[in-house]
Amino acid sequence: MTFKSVPVRLAGTLFLCLLLLGQAGCFQRHDRADFTVINGPDPEALDPAIITSQADGRIVSAMFEGLTRFNAVTAQAEPALAKRWEITDDGTVYTFHLRENLRWSTGEPITAADIVYSWQRAVNPLTASDYAGMLFYVKNAEAINSGKISDLTQLGAKSVDPHTVRVELTGTTPFFLELCAFWTLAVVPQKTIEQYGDQWCLSKPLPVSGSHTLDFWHV
Repeated sequence: MTFKSVPVRLAGTLFLCLLLLGQAGCFQRHDRADFTVINGPDPEALDPAIITSQADGRIVSAMFEGLTRFNAVTAQAEPALAKRWEITDDGTVYTFHLRENLRWSTGEPITAADIVYSWQRAVNPLTASDYAGMLFYVKNAEAINSGKISDLTQLGAKSVDPHTVRVELTGTTPFFLELCAFWTLAVVPQKTIEQYGDQWCLSKPLPVSGSHTLDFWHV
């Protein structure tokens, strides 16, 4: 029994050494590597309210997030900037509760007011968004976009507090959570837009709310 147990102990020791070596390798630093994604044509714009193509949308969706996002497996809306929401029984009022730790990539907090501003900007006729119609289910959005209402604050999206957005719809819209995942409804940085105007997407640093930042754009 003694002679048989020695190889077992040696094998166990060898396995432990290999395991530790393997774990040590996991913590080694590796040189930076590029991950290249072939996206198709060069993007025409990076403004969520302006873009219209899928190629532009893939890039913009990685940079700017909305209240919800599409689940990669089910394609159903799931929480993004909003951690949860309530819907009234008649389906016409949505109350979104934002995650408390939301921040732009530059460090400033993302608030409910940013959501409201982004939606007001998207339906503002001066923005000339081709997909402004995505928001026409929100009260007064279509009237604002057509110029019948000039006061942007009449849009049925209100900031209740820094972490709460209340949205009043024109009627029951079962797919509204999916609409909130579309890039036109993504949050954009008001201060940067007001400072740089139409060139805001080229500002450095560019505040983004999504998983990726823009380091440079080489054409």
